[in-house]
Amino acid sequence: MQELQASRTALLERVRTLEAQRIQAITENESKLQQSIKRFEQELEAAAAGHEDELREAQLRSEQALKQLREFYEREKEKLEARI
Repeated sequence: MQELQASRTALLERVRTLEAQRIQAITENESKLQQSIKRFEQELEAAAAGHEDELREAQLRSEQALKQLREFYEREKEKLEARI
């Protein structure tokens, strides 16, 4: 009977140990996943910021090109008007 009780106690202790290990593994995985999510969010924000910078630069180049075209148009218009 004592042998059975000792075996039962050892088995219960083993179950507790395994449960504690399982909970620790879950906690560690959860922490790793949260860190990965945070890292991906930071990378996404950085990519979005870079994209916004690229859009701003493209908009600025477009505005400069349009300004140059208008200036060219005005010069050519003045030349043609002077000929007439």
